[in-house]
Amino acid sequence: MANDKTMRVSSLDFQEIKANLISFMQAQDTFADYSFAGSALNTLIDLLSYNTYYNSIIANQLANETFLDSAVSRGSVVSHAKELGYYPRSRSSAKALTTITVNNPTGTPSLITLPKNSQFNTTIDGESYKFVTLEEVTTSPIGGVYSFPNIYLYEGTLNSYSYVVDLGNSQQKFIIPSQNVDLSTLRVYVQNSISDLTIKNYNESTDITKVTGTSEVYFIQGTNTNKYEVYFGDGILGKSVANGNVVILEYVISSGVSANGAKVFRAASAIAGSTSVAVTTIDISYGGSEFETIDSIKKNAPRAFSTQNRMVTVEDIRTLLPIAYPNIKSISVWGGEEELPPSFGSVFIAIEPLNYGALSASEKLDIINNIISERKMIGIQYNIIDPEYTYFDINVTTYYDKSISLISAEEIKTLTKNQIMIYNNTELSQFKGVFRYSKLSTLIDNVNPSIVSNIMTFRLKKYITPIYGFDTQYDIKFYNPIYTNPTRTPQGSVSSSGFTIQGDSRILYMDDDGNKYIRLYYLDNTSKIYINNNIGTIDYVTGRILLNLNISTFLPVNVNDTGISFTVNTQSNDIIPIRNMILRINEEDITTNAIVDALSDGNQSGINYSFTTSR
Repeated sequence: MANDKTMRVSSLDFQEIKANLISFMQAQDTFADYSFAGSALNTLIDLLSYNTYYNSIIANQLANETFLDSAVSRGSVVSHAKELGYYPRSRSSAKALTTITVNNPTGTPSLITLPKNSQFNTTIDGESYKFVTLEEVTTSPIGGVYSFPNIYLYEGTLNSYSYVVDLGNSQQKFIIPSQNVDLSTLRVYVQNSISDLTIKNYNESTDITKVTGTSEVYFIQGTNTNKYEVYFGDGILGKSVANGNVVILEYVISSGVSANGAKVFRAASAIAGSTSVAVTTIDISYGGSEFETIDSIKKNAPRAFSTQNRMVTVEDIRTLLPIAYPNIKSISVWGGEEELPPSFGSVFIAIEPLNYGALSASEKLDIINNIISERKMIGIQYNIIDPEYTYFDINVTTYYDKSISLISAEEIKTLTKNQIMIYNNTELSQFKGVFRYSKLSTLIDNVNPSIVSNIMTFRLKKYITPIYGFDTQYDIKFYNPIYTNPTRTPQGSVSSSGFTIQGDSRILYMDDDGNKYIRLYYLDNTSKIYINNNIGTIDYVTGRILLNLNISTFLPVNVNDTGISFTVNTQSNDIIPIRNMILRINEEDITTNAIVDALSDGNQSGINYSFTTSR
């Protein structure tokens, strides 16, 4: 039989490569009867195999780095993102909106100045942080008091770095030396020369269609060392820098997300000669974030490119806002035509921040002025609204076979509660997170092999924040049909926590009559005494409650409650959130019970003798 003298080159494993080389050589007449195992030639074959193996690894890595999806090196990912006009998001500083008041400055001048880079100290969880001002502000006294309203304090230290332009050095780059720079605080100045101190302020170019050859703009791109490079135009797109110019980069070095939540600030030094400086916090510090990860760059670069940096469609807004403002956990966007009543010519944006709750007024203003205004369509009104959180009161009874596992009833109760919270964190607690009754029930059944079944009931719950001492209409929207059956006893599906109204010291509650009216009552022992049979109305189909109340105080059900709670029975076991609605389960609202299954405990009838109330 003729020997196969071809080389098989498809193998990438070292041993397979070596075996292929030996087979190839044995197929040659010269080495037909040669023993490779103990020969010096075996060492040479090892070297050839290793060389081939290394080259295959390098070729594979190079091939991977050629594409954005498969690249693993940050430098490669940043380079591919650059081709799409995208540079990685930098770390951002937390900032706080404050009013700074100075008393008794030296000489009681007609004007005093809050200098740029004025420093303030704060403490968060035992850690000290420094905040600075980025602008110089001047004020005059009012009633002998010098006040600086609406001053933003930025966490970090203000740094400056300069380069002398050398056009003879083709390798010169203007690199921001710190990885922890907050690019939103970057200021770029071009000074005529070391001896000529005339300075011009350059702005970042965000739209090259507006850039001419004389535009004093700069551009930014990422580097493979997690830093950023500033570069200038060529005289066609942007004004070029001249030989001997001094490029000055001024920026804040930030601690990132750890400085969020600062409330109390103290001046680090005297202002206008006065140490009597008071800082009133309007909005606690917010917006601190970390620099963008490789995975995030790979995901966001193509998405940002597809929008062409404009907010025309709903999907554009959903894509660009989380990229430009990283303090977003989830976002919901819809057109005004979907509102009730319709609001044509408007777009509504609901944002759930990372730290749970709602954005501050300052954050909303920042997003509108600094992100949306540069990308929006003319004639469209953009509205940022808060999420509406809807909660669950959940009661679960699990039945278990004690012969299958030695687990105790208390352990099953704990496992059940933990599973519900896992479901909350993975399926709910974000926009469009749908509550599926059967899915959660199945997850509970699978918590432990000993569980044979479970019975789960729930009620939806919302809170209103009382406005004290005024006649107020409260609009409570569950966005899901509410169960009603006027012939059932008790008739209603709605209940509230206790509160008091103006001019009445009794603790009052509310329910519905099963038709459409909300009633007001107090308890006499266990009996309900109704004092108003029409304090508001309920629409059972849309799940909307309208109340007219003048509330003086309220009695919280839970110590941490800050508002009056309303709970309802729903028509469906599946709850679907719409628009700005977020479903959430709090651990303190979960009640669990574990009972030995009757059949497994020797009860031949198999009856568990457990009862639940139907909706």
